[in-house]
Amino acid sequence: MNLPWAGIDTVKLAGRFGLPLHLYDARRITDNLQAFQSVFQEAGIRGQACYAVKACGFPEIIGLAARAGTGADVASEYELAAALEAGITPEKLVIHGNAKSAAYFRQAVKLGALIAANHHTELDRIEAEAAGQRKTAPVLLRLSGFDLGSVTAKGIFTAGHWCKFGEPVARVPALLSHIRQWPHIDLIGFHVHIGSQITEVEPYLKVMGEMAELAWLYREIVGRPVGVLDLGGGFPVSYVDGRTWKSLQIKIRRQAREIHPHPGPPPSRGRGITLRSEYVTWERMTGGFRPDPETGKIDWQHWSGEKFYSADPQEKLLARLLNGKVLFQGKVERVTKVWEWIGHPRLIVEPGRAIVGDAGITLARVVDVYPAAGGQPLVTLDLGIVNHGTGLVEPDLYSWTLANDVDRKDRLPFRAFVAGRLCFSGDLLSRYRISFPRKPAPGDIAVIEKTGAYAPTFFASRANGFPLPATVLISKGQGGIKMI
Repeated sequence: MNLPWAGIDTVKLAGRFGLPLHLYDARRITDNLQAFQSVFQEAGIRGQACYAVKACGFPEIIGLAARAGTGADVASEYELAAALEAGITPEKLVIHGNAKSAAYFRQAVKLGALIAANHHTELDRIEAEAAGQRKTAPVLLRLSGFDLGSVTAKGIFTAGHWCKFGEPVARVPALLSHIRQWPHIDLIGFHVHIGSQITEVEPYLKVMGEMAELAWLYREIVGRPVGVLDLGGGFPVSYVDGRTWKSLQIKIRRQAREIHPHPGPPPSRGRGITLRSEYVTWERMTGGFRPDPETGKIDWQHWSGEKFYSADPQEKLLARLLNGKVLFQGKVERVTKVWEWIGHPRLIVEPGRAIVGDAGITLARVVDVYPAAGGQPLVTLDLGIVNHGTGLVEPDLYSWTLANDVDRKDRLPFRAFVAGRLCFSGDLLSRYRISFPRKPAPGDIAVIEKTGAYAPTFFASRANGFPLPATVLISKGQGGIKMI
């Protein structure tokens, strides 16, 4: 028996489209989009989900968002063109980017789309463009400078003090008092995007409370309620289950505390064996356990960086947020009550990873299995890290399996690191030791689960002359199987 995906035999798909191969399930994408919309209805808050196109920008996938009635968050004029072509209407667009081109502004103003100004300097550029077109542009001001701690990896944290995005939140009151200097801009609200893979609700509650305070101040200065608050994306995917996540942290702590008296590799059997043959991280990295910048000591109680498990993944985190409480006007109040006090603004969220992350898998051929330096087991694939690229930002953890002969398993899982075939040492597809149901053999088809967001596309290149893997959308009942 072979592994099915969206009801189709993955080995047959590999034979039809070749390997490596990225697969997407259209039904799951649509279900995820609808799940976010349903959260607003259940909470009684007027809201809109805008699919973050950067997570996976194939027009066919954006089209699923258009047919589901959701909007789109675009980060360039090229994503804007794809969204319009896919059927997203201008009133459901949010225009993003921290270095927007003149052409991008020109089209956004012409369309009347909602523009998220990255900084007050962009207000000057929008004003000039809108005046030239004799229009009034609807605008959100993007905020940064929030003190949130290590809520995710540094490379994907986008709302802190050291950040290229957004107007520092402390400067906003002064800016609001001068809003009339941009007569062709209708500043209707505020935007923030904490980052990606935010696994707990507390950072959202903190930011929402501060945005509500700004909304209160906005009404005092501008003389009307704020129209829109946009919380961006960041809603997480659980790449592994809670047990695996907890076990990884325990093993990293244990690994780091081991003492290895002999420089060579240990024996594979017998008394006196050390953990060297059981390292759970490449080069014994400590993962999210980081040294304190002042003392140099590692805090073993706190994981700093991207987390791979959430008790409330995807729309469940939004539901917790809307049913939570925030600090507002010196008191802890329910979000729904605060929303009433600030005038019932429209709430926008921009999920990307949460929409497509669990809707994609990646297949690749096993090339070899051998012990690397130090005796560490290594599985090599016919797939480079540029085509499963999230590990280029920070080492990532996914669940893995095999597509062929899924009913054949070893007594114990085979645990190994995984490497690609590109000619550089950083071509490691998993720096965490992962589990296969059995020891892979050359010719087997390895499967990386939940790779739908960023991994296949964000760093895709033709390194070493290899072609880009095929990407296939499976939409049973809506056109069948289609390469995209």
